[in-house]
This record gives sequence, C-alpha cells and structure tokens, in this order.
Amino acid sequence: MTENNSPEMGVIEATDLKNGKQVWKTKLYEIVYIPHMETDVQWVYIKKLYIQNNQLIAINEDNDKYKIDLKTGKVLSGRMKIKKIIS
Repeated sequence: MTENNSPEMGVIEATDLKNGKQVWKTKLYEIVYIPHMETDVQWVYIKKLYIQNNQLIAINEDNDKYKIDLKTGKVLSGRMKIKKIIS
C-alpha cells in the first residue's frame, strides 16, 4: 500500500524460482490522482502479462501496452504517467 492507502499500481517484479529472491522490480506507470475524488475509482490494474520475442508484455486496464526487458526489467516502451479523466 502507498501513503494514501491505495495499492501500488503499475509495478511488476521478477523472482528467481530457485531461491525465491527478487531479480528486479519495475514501475511501469504512475497514476496522477485527481484530488477530492475517490482514489479507488482511479486505480488502473495490470490485466495481462505474456512473453513475446524475449520481452515481457504487460497490458493494463486502460489497454496501455508496455514492453519490458526480461533480464533487466527495463521498460522498453509504454506510457509512464496516467492521469484519469472522468467525463
């Protein structure tokens, strides 16, 4: 949880299955919250992960697509900040 009691959004991590240790942790995006609006309606979860061409592909609920280097956790492409616009 973060300081405003919301879950940590847009974060993925790789773990070594042999020893259980974290290999890397990467923040894909940050949500810019709208003040005076419930934070939980602004959350954006990662909904899909898969591997393609030796890259980890992550897609969130806004259908933003991120490509991550499997070995380093470096974000190769994707939108880094999400500002929720409610119409």
